[in-house]
Amino acid sequence: MENYIETIDSYFNGELTPAEESLMFSGIAQDDKAKEYFKKMNLLKAGVESSKEKLPVKVEQKILNNILERQQTGGIKFKINIQTAITYALSVAFLVLALLFYSLARDYKNELKDAKSAIEYQQTTIRALLHSLPPVNVSAKLPNEVIINNKL
Repeated sequence: MENYIETIDSYFNGELTPAEESLMFSGIAQDDKAKEYFKKMNLLKAGVESSKEKLPVKVEQKILNNILERQQTGGIKFKINIQTAITYALSVAFLVLALLFYSLARDYKNELKDAKSAIEYQQTTIRALLHSLPPVNVSAKLPNEVIINNKL
């Protein structure tokens, strides 16, 4: 089978002599898999040949002119459209603005962390001061006490 595949490939490449072709066809007649492969290859060849189209003369001239221009100028010409340039400039500006806002947000985040740690330190200091004070005794006895009695 594999030998027939190689022979069929050689046939479609045009590499077989007439004697080898007749031998190939007699072998294909005996093997069903080889027949199927030959049919598929024949369909493929027909599809490739039908898809080949002659390029119009104008297209060929444009291709050749472009090749000649590139050879003379030494490279590819870049045609920059004004809209494209404006779009690129705006995208770069927006990128710079985004990076600026990102760095500002990071700075504010760091300042917020610093303020939070300062407030926490102040809270712990105030608690420590409150707990370090001695307890206060409040007496409810007044020196000029007024006593009211009901004597009727």
